[in-house]
Amino acid sequence: MEIQDFVTDIFFPDMLFCITIRSPIAKGKLVSINCPKLPEGYMLLTAKDIPGKNFLYDTSMPILADDDLSYIGEPVALLLGPERDMLEEFVKECKLITKKEKPVFFSSTVNETMATVKRKRVTGDPHNAFLNADSVIKDKYTSGIQEHWYAETISAVTYFDTNKNRKNLTVKTASQWPNHVKHSVAAMLGTAASKIIFKEAHLGLPLDGKQWYPSLIACQAALCTWLTKKPVRLTLTRGEDFMFSPKRFAAEIDMESAFDENAELLGLKIKAYVNLGSYGVYADEIIDNVYLGCLGIYDIKNIDFEAYGIMTNIPPQGAFAGFGLAQGNFAFERHISQKYEKSNLNPIEWRKKNVLKQKMLPAKLPLNDAFPSLNLINSVSKMSGFERKWAAYSLMSKSFSRESINKGIGIALGYHGNGLLHYDPNIGKKRLKHSNNEIWNEHFSLNENDIIDYSSFSHPAFIAAVVEIEIDPIEIIPNIRGVWLCVDGGKIIDKDKAVWNLKAATVQALCWAYNERLSYIEGVIPIEQFDNFDIIAPLKIPPINIEFLESSADEKDLGNLPFTCIPAAYLQAVSQTMEYHFKSIPLKALDILGRK
Repeated sequence: MEIQDFVTDIFFPDMLFCITIRSPIAKGKLVSINCPKLPEGYMLLTAKDIPGKNFLYDTSMPILADDDLSYIGEPVALLLGPERDMLEEFVKECKLITKKEKPVFFSSTVNETMATVKRKRVTGDPHNAFLNADSVIKDKYTSGIQEHWYAETISAVTYFDTNKNRKNLTVKTASQWPNHVKHSVAAMLGTAASKIIFKEAHLGLPLDGKQWYPSLIACQAALCTWLTKKPVRLTLTRGEDFMFSPKRFAAEIDMESAFDENAELLGLKIKAYVNLGSYGVYADEIIDNVYLGCLGIYDIKNIDFEAYGIMTNIPPQGAFAGFGLAQGNFAFERHISQKYEKSNLNPIEWRKKNVLKQKMLPAKLPLNDAFPSLNLINSVSKMSGFERKWAAYSLMSKSFSRESINKGIGIALGYHGNGLLHYDPNIGKKRLKHSNNEIWNEHFSLNENDIIDYSSFSHPAFIAAVVEIEIDPIEIIPNIRGVWLCVDGGKIIDKDKAVWNLKAATVQALCWAYNERLSYIEGVIPIEQFDNFDIIAPLKIPPINIEFLESSADEKDLGNLPFTCIPAAYLQAVSQTMEYHFKSIPLKALDILGRK
């Protein structure tokens, strides 16, 4: 087995380095690039030097912007040469002449008229469900962006390799979609994919940011090698990666639910607004996963769903984990918690009564596996002592004190499929055959040529999570006392590795919930957010307890599960302590201060 190196550890005697020249404006036209006279061995490459297609495979995203500029930091040219320090000096002297236009940013004023991707789906009779409701709850839920924790920034090294007297271009990068890299590079160079050799660099955690985005960096490095015939390494600086690579997209989701006199869920109305960033990369997959997430795993017979994907002038946004299912499920789990928070209902008993128990998702989408919902709820409740603590902490919250420790506990459920609906992850392109299930096709086929992979969700993994917190009486900052996960992960081949992946994802999900306070301001993440960015220190990681329910002979995808439920469980715990319904992540200290 070949050792998977970090790209930055790879050197060749005649290797060239590459640095990206980027757009200084969020929207407008590129008029010209004024570059200083370069010494021998250095050169500037632009979109006009691309011999093939100037688009990343199966997207509308250019490899180098030619005329239109769509976000601050968009690549417009490449400087390459043998000394990286010299390149950095030349980049400072390069001036881009541009013509500004009015950009579009995601804000509280977003509405459906701004959308470039839309969905409308209705199941049952939501109109009459709301007419006959005993009570109705309505609110808005927001989830912010999240950064990937890469061991190495996105990088690529490219070089020509000789194989059976035929020259092939080798690309080495850390990507979960190696064939997408090959097809993207081949299309850009106007050659066959068989002429491109992919070699995997050290991947680290299988994050969604290492799906399509490494193909962009690989294409840029490959263009340099194609034209110079020399090895080339392109490595984003930590600042470049932080500012310009995809983040978990932000979302705003309006939810309205109808209940009968027994607190059973009669109907649900949803409006979801998703910030796709520039170019709307894989927007179909994102929007449809938001839809699935917004329905949770509860018995809902009447649904009115609308979703609007807004293309804005920030870097193209990604999924991070779950392609939107996590954002949708966060909103739904927080929303339904309002019912038992306001009505003093037991969250365990409410879930047992309303959770799905058949082999199907909401909207009657059939599955091959039934939800082991009652087993999950019972197990995680027993592990964490949930019901005893919920009762005790509910009494404590009514007498909140600035002089003593105050505690809270929360629960949430989630699930995740084992693949993508619309795209073949092996190449990152639309699939070649339809699902054989009529209901899935009815819900997700965008036209008669679009393909749905029902099997991606036919054997989903399920999870129940409990988070317990305590509030510091002086600073009013939540400290996590413990996390409990009960997981139906199918056949567990390597339990130690499964536990490690779940714990790593749990820490990241907690960071999304309260630690990663990132946002775009006028199209840019402010530099102070980069300077102050941190993750949970190892010594501050709370105890994470995991129990597996092995109910299937099939292996299942576990790594995305914590993102679907941990943030909602965390916010419910804080909400119980403060007797206030928190609705947004990341939850900030200022959000908590003043509630008591």
